[in-house]
Amino acid sequence: MKTYKFLIIPIFSIILIINMSCDRNFEPKFNDNIPIEDAQSLNEIDFNKDFDWETTRNIEFTITGNTEQVITISSVDLEVRYHRGHFMVGEDYKITINIPKTVESVLVNNRLVNLSSDHIICNLDQ
Repeated sequence: MKTYKFLIIPIFSIILIINMSCDRNFEPKFNDNIPIEDAQSLNEIDFNKDFDWETTRNIEFTITGNTEQVITISSVDLEVRYHRGHFMVGEDYKITINIPKTVESVLVNNRLVNLSSDHIICNLDQ
């Protein structure tokens, strides 16, 4: 028990010193460089008139073939399925899908299709 008595006084002293040194009037500052009242509004910012704000695009797929089957349109890495539907023989299968602009190719029933335009014709028999 004697060893603990010698530790209590130094520990208490350290806690007391730390507590006394704390700034009780501390106020966080979010941005020291720009006062809030001087910040620009979004309306004051000039953007190029040709800037494209869209992050996605609509791609129309027309799918043809001679075999009834399930249609699956997915990302090349198979992580994202954009569409799944049923293709009937004798009918053109048309679907419009909203796809991110960064996507350049998709898989239509595991066939690589380049998204070179906004209208893609895909024949499943070829």
